[in-house]
Amino acid sequence: MNSNSIFGGRISGAQTVSLLLLCSMFRLMTMPPDENVGFKVQLAAAAVSALIQAIIAIPLVMLTCPESGLKRGFWGIFCRILYCIFFLAIAANVILESFGFLEKQFYRNAGKVGVCITLAVLCGYCAYLGIEGLARSSAVMLTVFFIVTIALILLSVGRSDLSVFMDRSFVYTGQLPKAVYKDLSRSGEIVAAIFLAGYSKENIRKPLYTFIAVKLIVTCGIIFAVGAIAGRFAYIADFPFMSLSDFADNVLFGRTDAVFMAILIISGIISAAFYLLIASELICGIFDVKDKKVLLSFPAAAVVCLLLTIADGYAGILCSFVPILLLFTVIPLIILLLRRRKKEVSR
Repeated sequence: MNSNSIFGGRISGAQTVSLLLLCSMFRLMTMPPDENVGFKVQLAAAAVSALIQAIIAIPLVMLTCPESGLKRGFWGIFCRILYCIFFLAIAANVILESFGFLEKQFYRNAGKVGVCITLAVLCGYCAYLGIEGLARSSAVMLTVFFIVTIALILLSVGRSDLSVFMDRSFVYTGQLPKAVYKDLSRSGEIVAAIFLAGYSKENIRKPLYTFIAVKLIVTCGIIFAVGAIAGRFAYIADFPFMSLSDFADNVLFGRTDAVFMAILIISGIISAAFYLLIASELICGIFDVKDKKVLLSFPAAAVVCLLLTIADGYAGILCSFVPILLLFTVIPLIILLLRRRKKEVSR
């Protein structure tokens, strides 16, 4: 991705942070419960995960424009294919999680294939509209998300109980590595920073580390609020974050199912469209398309639908921490070393 991108468009550092943060908040809203991991372990895992992300980002932030290292030739095409598979898999996973939310919360008999294809086509169209529209939409949705969440927390303060954080039965040292790994595996949005470097108006270093810091603060705040307000109910709820609405002391917020459904589904569409946007550009890079949009979002959406129907259980595996580490750290590190070697040879 670069200034000559087929999609075009440039976004500010704040918009870069908001786009990455929205993707992260969607994963937080759809995070399943884990009754074997206490809230204190979850808080510690979020902090350790943020530290690991900050460390493994070092090779990336040392590159001015990392995606420019993906030149034509076997190496460039091979890396583009790897990144493309990852972003298609994570987009598929987002669509699957959106469907899972709709099915469990609202439509028990919803047709999976029809709903997923509809969501994928809609995501493809949103991706087709470009990065600037997605960035503006993410800022709007984040604002709504924070307003609703803060309102629910304030209206539920009277029912808060910190005893769940004193429960020693949920403090297992052995659970921390597993919790950290799960958190890292749900942080695939950081890989997108490699390609946002070409869209952002400023160096990706500041937006990336700002995102990691803000994400940690928001994640810890929400985990603490869910633990204090929902307590042990959050261990058995389908979506722990959504349990906040069940404890609000106000008739206006007593039933916020429709509000949360809108926030989650729209956030999911923006997130998946963002990943499809990157995957579409990668497809163009693989086939060396420069002047047409034929190979962009709609074919990418069709591939995602294919993943949804024939590789349901594999989408999560393809975007777990090991692929994230490979794409976010190892490949940028190789590009960095190759550039330095080339400079030394030229001297």
